[in-house]
Amino acid sequence: MPSAAEENAKTPTRSSTARPAKSVLSNWMTYFLSGAVSFFLSPFIVRHLGNSAYGVWVLLVSMTGYLGFLDLGIRGAVTRYVAKFHSEKDHEESSRTVSSACGLFLVAGAIAIVVAAIFSVFAIPHFKIPSSYMKAAQVVVLIAGLNVAVSLISGVFGGVIVGLQRFDLLSSIAIGGIGLRAIAIFIALEHGKGLVTLGLIQLGGTLSELLLGLALARKLYPELRIAIGDMRRDHMALVFSFGFYAFLLHLSNYFIFFTDALVIGAFLPLSMVTFFAIGGNLANYGRDLVGGFSRTMTPLASKLEVEAGREGLQRAILKQARYCAMAMWPIFLTFIIRGPSFIGLWMGSSYAALSGHVLWILSVPWLFGAGASVVASAMLGISQHKRVVPFALAEGLGNLLLSIALVKPMGILGVAWGTAIPNLAISIFFWPWYIRRTLGIALRDYAYSLWLRPAIAMSPFAVCTFAVNRWWHTPNLLFFFAQVAVTLPSALLGVWCLGLPSEERHAYLQVVSPYFRFANWKAR
Repeated sequence: MPSAAEENAKTPTRSSTARPAKSVLSNWMTYFLSGAVSFFLSPFIVRHLGNSAYGVWVLLVSMTGYLGFLDLGIRGAVTRYVAKFHSEKDHEESSRTVSSACGLFLVAGAIAIVVAAIFSVFAIPHFKIPSSYMKAAQVVVLIAGLNVAVSLISGVFGGVIVGLQRFDLLSSIAIGGIGLRAIAIFIALEHGKGLVTLGLIQLGGTLSELLLGLALARKLYPELRIAIGDMRRDHMALVFSFGFYAFLLHLSNYFIFFTDALVIGAFLPLSMVTFFAIGGNLANYGRDLVGGFSRTMTPLASKLEVEAGREGLQRAILKQARYCAMAMWPIFLTFIIRGPSFIGLWMGSSYAALSGHVLWILSVPWLFGAGASVVASAMLGISQHKRVVPFALAEGLGNLLLSIALVKPMGILGVAWGTAIPNLAISIFFWPWYIRRTLGIALRDYAYSLWLRPAIAMSPFAVCTFAVNRWWHTPNLLFFFAQVAVTLPSALLGVWCLGLPSEERHAYLQVVSPYFRFANWKAR
């Protein structure tokens, strides 16, 4: 039986579905390209650098990733208030908010550079980095600090573009950066360059994104005037009032996604970072695709809170979360069922068992967490994220403590479980309770929309994937992707027949039928 909230869902129209769908597709295009580049480059980088040097690179990325704390949630505040003031045509308030954010990020960027220098001199020597890589590692950390400083400023203009709901243009910048970085990395490694060159390539890409983001923000919002001298104390307080709690949420994410490599590097041989990163990067790729879907909900929730009221927001959240879960389940089911086979074909048989085991452990929580990510983005969009902070920090701290406790007896599998268990607990217990308390969505409606209906819809795909993995030999990667393509129609059929209520199927048929009539007319 469909939930009451779903029965009352609004009929989709071209105008109501085009903008969110375009945003999701543009985000996914970026992530698919990023995944494709990573797919082809990862074996190439590992072969050219070796397990130890690649492990050093992953470790350094994880360590410098903590400098992202200096974002302080300011970019999210820029997105929210640009969207708000732009819709109200209060361009002066927008300008002062963005100017204040730029000033704050200039200070934060300077701090990032200083912290990176201190970290390079005093912290790097205490990690188990081979002496032959020590100087390069210290230089890379300095470059990474500068990269963080540039990316903070770039984030202001990215926040403006997102606030205007132009995810497509922001994705275009990202796609260009990904392509140019990939070409530069390939050329550099082919000519025998190492870690320092990789760091400089990342910095060059970030500088380019900053300049393009500034140009696009000025073009899209010509009324926007940015001047550091226009910083106002009340606008800084406005930014911090929203951004501080968003920053704490980001802090929990850093605990979750940047501590694993540090724990492994501190307690295990550095080569184990590579084995973990192979499985972990695939899981993160799936997580990024979830984010590409869920992040579109933040500005949409802000809009619906005003235009559709509480009931309209309830319907939209359940619907978008269900769609996100159904879109993501095929990816994570493939990781769980066929992850070791894929990694063996992709990176080599020596990585299949261990990295594949890491992958399925990290994928299981996202069967419950994909839809919850839409809920989290909606809470951010309606400024109901403050009460989420203690639970998110508890998840991050639990991840760190469990990973440390399990790394010795279980190795990198213990680190994976240390990440998966808190994530699973938050998805199953916290979000259903919080959405009920905040918006009054019943627990049965939540469980039905986000868990049961996607599970039923994806059951044909799971059966087909298991059968293919069990009884159909896979000689190479091309054949693997062909097998995935053969199983995907079962997922689409499951979504159409089991995942969509009858009124939604009928409504979508009405949306697309004019195109079919036009195609038939052209054929005649």
